[in-house]
Amino acid sequence: MPIAKIKKLLKLVNKIHNQTLPSRLKNTQISAPGRSKIYDDFCIFKIYLLMHALNIKNIKTIWEFLSANSDIRKLCGLEDNMDRTTLNRRLNNLYKKKSNNC
Repeated sequence: MPIAKIKKLLKLVNKIHNQTLPSRLKNTQISAPGRSKIYDDFCIFKIYLLMHALNIKNIKTIWEFLSANSDIRKLCGLEDNMDRTTLNRRLNNLYKKKSNNC
């Protein structure tokens, strides 16, 4: 999938998210002591969606893709690229949540 289509997809997902959730329900947590940043589930979901759109199967590849593409990283809700182990843990937790709800 071309980068331009990926950007359109992420912009559409962001637009839908902004229109459907009241601002008081969005994750606005402050990072806890010992953790530099807290990433909300919607940010992780967009990375998960990106992995499927690009047919990327492993965490290292999506992490490298996000490192190289700052525009797409910002559309996913990341100012800087997150640590690869954090990305791995959060994507695995998202998958577990999805599996438990089905």
